[in-house]
Amino acid sequence: MIGDNIQVISRYSNAANGEGNYVDYWFAPKTFNANQSYLDQVTISDNQVHVSGWQAADASVKQQNHFVILYDATTHREIARKQVSNVSRPDVQRSYPNIANAGKSGFDVTFDFNRAAYAGHQLQVISRYSDANNGEGNRTDAWFAPTTVPSSNQGFLDSFVVKNGEVTVTGWQAADQSYNQKNHFVILYDATTHREIGRQQVTNLDRPDVQKAYPSIYNSAKSGFKAAFKLDSSLIEHEIQVVSRYSDVNNGEGNRTDFWFDAIKLPQNLY
Repeated sequence: MIGDNIQVISRYSNAANGEGNYVDYWFAPKTFNANQSYLDQVTISDNQVHVSGWQAADASVKQQNHFVILYDATTHREIARKQVSNVSRPDVQRSYPNIANAGKSGFDVTFDFNRAAYAGHQLQVISRYSDANNGEGNRTDAWFAPTTVPSSNQGFLDSFVVKNGEVTVTGWQAADQSYNQKNHFVILYDATTHREIGRQQVTNLDRPDVQKAYPSIYNSAKSGFKAAFKLDSSLIEHEIQVVSRYSDVNNGEGNRTDFWFDAIKLPQNLY
């Protein structure tokens, strides 16, 4: 009956079997393919995702395998799926008494999850009823609105030392997206002329102080940098900015996460 249109008819007849001369009233048809759902909660930690909600669907009469799926809406790839046992939801039963499994339509499931690997991505939860025990086959899905995976990006410029026509900069940048952006660059930028002066790829340095302050950021323990740049006399009294960048390509472009530090005015005497 799933998907069928069922119609009730009220009839007055002059025959005991309902035939003969009769007058009918046809009520509006009902289609048994209702599919209602709601996502109550999504909680993302560094190593787990917990989701709860419900899906009430007439099709669950025939599609008796219930799955909850984690989906990366940014890369359009499935992350994981779990088969679940339905949880009692009397509140749903009261709201949707005519849907087949409304009273036992809830789900509550926890997935192992590497938050840093998906930092900044759109995470989507899917509830699915299927007639196959792998979640494929004939199925009825409820796609919930995506949730952005939290992404932290913190930085600090410890020193900016000008000496003998050269500037040496030290500091740190801790960023969750460095999980997928392994190339670390320090860039010197002329904020007066809006031009890049130079860039250097750097090896990250140990920063236990940063890890203590930001223990939940992926690379906080090894987020330090040090770089030195030659300065031309044409830059005297220009506003100079230091940029720390993580990138997924080895020239510093591609997908990247920047931290721009406050501009510093170069002194008249570079030498």
